[in-house]
Amino acid sequence: MAGLAGCLTTAGMLLAVALFLGAMVWINGSGPSYAARQGSVALTTVEEGNWPCPVTGEWLRYEGSHTPEELEGLTGTPVADIRRIRVDSGATYRFLIRTDEELYFNQVVSQGVRLWINGREILSETGEKLTRAQSGSLAQYANGSGMYSVAVCLDGPPQKAYGYWGLVLGSRRQIAFQMNVQLLLDLSLVGMYLMMLIACIALYAQKTSERYLLLLAFVTVASLIRWLPQIRFEPLIRQGAAGFLYSDLFVFARFFLFRQFIGDAAWKRLWPAAGLTALCWLAAYGAGRIVGMSVFISGYLLVEGAAIASGLLCRRPGNGVLAAGWCVNLSIELFYLLLNAGLLPQGRIDICIRPMPHGRLLCLVAFFIAIFGIFARKFRVADDLSERLDMRVREQTEALRESNRQLAHAKAVKQEFMADVAHDLRNPLFAMGGYLDLLGKAMPERTKLQERYLQRMDGKLQDLTQMVNDLLYMARLEDGRIEFHFTRFSLRELLKGAAADARAKGQDRKICVEACAGCAPEYITGDSFRLREALDNLLANALRYSPDGGCIEVWAQEEEGWIRICVQDHGEGMSQKALAGIFKRYSAGGERGENGLGLAICHEIVKRHKGTMEIDSAPGAGTCVAVRLPIRL
Repeated sequence: MAGLAGCLTTAGMLLAVALFLGAMVWINGSGPSYAARQGSVALTTVEEGNWPCPVTGEWLRYEGSHTPEELEGLTGTPVADIRRIRVDSGATYRFLIRTDEELYFNQVVSQGVRLWINGREILSETGEKLTRAQSGSLAQYANGSGMYSVAVCLDGPPQKAYGYWGLVLGSRRQIAFQMNVQLLLDLSLVGMYLMMLIACIALYAQKTSERYLLLLAFVTVASLIRWLPQIRFEPLIRQGAAGFLYSDLFVFARFFLFRQFIGDAAWKRLWPAAGLTALCWLAAYGAGRIVGMSVFISGYLLVEGAAIASGLLCRRPGNGVLAAGWCVNLSIELFYLLLNAGLLPQGRIDICIRPMPHGRLLCLVAFFIAIFGIFARKFRVADDLSERLDMRVREQTEALRESNRQLAHAKAVKQEFMADVAHDLRNPLFAMGGYLDLLGKAMPERTKLQERYLQRMDGKLQDLTQMVNDLLYMARLEDGRIEFHFTRFSLRELLKGAAADARAKGQDRKICVEACAGCAPEYITGDSFRLREALDNLLANALRYSPDGGCIEVWAQEEEGWIRICVQDHGEGMSQKALAGIFKRYSAGGERGENGLGLAICHEIVKRHKGTMEIDSAPGAGTCVAVRLPIRL
């Protein structure tokens, strides 16, 4: 089944080539011309229409290269039809024109040919006197008799064997129309190549992983250089260099563009054949244009045609466009191959249109359209993925928002619950304190065991009351129900007052508390009442962990717009493991009567002042708690 499909695909492609080639041959042969008889043509009226007419028919052929003066006395042999003479070097051709009409002419080929009208040379061997961009009037070469002798000398083979090297005659309007059409085609050729080159560079800049775009850019540049000498820009590039660039190396490089459109198995079979075709063409390139073109067409037909057919069978996207461009280009190649072999006469397409450069261009345009299709599909896939990703992101974002709302609600419920519990516990605790006081008064004479139990109950009740108060205070802080009033106050007075209270609390344990403002500024901005609460909590912790007879230092210093307040004790210190999460609730674990809320409250107060807290401690080296506050809020 696969073999049958391949045969049908190949047959369809060859049928399309045959149909297009047949249409070109029919159009080429249907155009009018001025046919010479026995070396003479009489023009009584100018052929109507938009296109000028070539001079065809029986020209007189003279062996060897001669000037018009040397032709006098020589006898020429009429050729059957000059349109079938492709490359015949070492010969001179002449025909006579008899007319009273005002005719204009345009010479198509401008290199490798010498041309005279009535003995005056108008085209030298290098094309210095007349180019394709120029035309002239026969009247300026008139000798008064209405007869014009045209001599063409082919000293060497024309460098463009597929070009018509005779005269094209017509009215001034017809010559101008043909030259304008050719100029438009030439400009479109150059413009398309430049646009494709820019597109290659732009696509490669967007996606540098597509290395084949560099090869496509090289092929585009090589094609442009190859065809510049064939159109109106021939002074820009030397013909020999252009022909070398567009030889077998270019065709072999162009074949690698098919890698994007055929399967891996077909590629492994075809690329060695492409290399062999390039080597065969290189070997046949110097043997003659007909031989070289035949080798090229055979390799082109077998290798590139097989690649396109393989892509069509694999149903790879873009191969339909490639097949169309390939069929058109191959038809044009076969058309010129038949012309060069003398099997077809020259005509309107070959002389006035000259589609060879545009056939190669169509092949590259097909590549570009197919590659643009690849990029379009990739962009569509990328857009689909991006749209799906955006949808997924929106879904996840909405889920996160819902989770955040639920977490915020749960946090608010928890804080409200904690505040309610703490508030509700204050009354029974107050009542328990009253009952404990009444119990102590009811037992004026107590044993030592009773006294110890009463003191222990009183201490635990005070700790529980402090915990409930701290819990209620923390809940109000997090809810924002505690307002902060920022004013300018004296830092030294704050430190002295906090140190004095702490000194009174540690008097029984003979703990000294020293305060020093140092070089700190006298006044700072903040809530002095809340900062005093935080400082009292820090000093309370320092007293709790300081040994009897120890010392606690409190000092402040300025650090580039910040004020640093430190509380240093010389107690047993803490390990690095204990410091982890020290500012979280209940981090103290109930050690030494600490409920674990003091540092959390301090941290929250400092955060409201846009400050930070740090703790530096080590076992046996004491603990230093540092608070950094901005001097001005």
